[in-house]
Amino acid sequence: MLNAANFTRNGLWQVFVTCGTADKRAFLLEAFPTLREDHIGDSRSCAFEEVVKRQTNGTGVHLALNSLADDKLQVGVSCSYSSA
Repeated sequence: MLNAANFTRNGLWQVFVTCGTADKRAFLLEAFPTLREDHIGDSRSCAFEEVVKRQTNGTGVHLALNSLADDKLQVGVSCSYSSA
């Protein structure tokens, strides 16, 4: 997943990530300086759906790479862009 975060570096993509601890959040912000802090959600809950929906004005994302399981996997799918 860290390789996917490299897309933040070109400035052409809005990238959303999740992590479970403050240390991991700090690492991501240091390793990827163009990653916006308001684009980091909590991987230990389904609250990241609200982060994505709020930041995309409800449209969702075009590409979702998800390594989460169970209900969090379904929430990741629900964050996907829908043209309907």
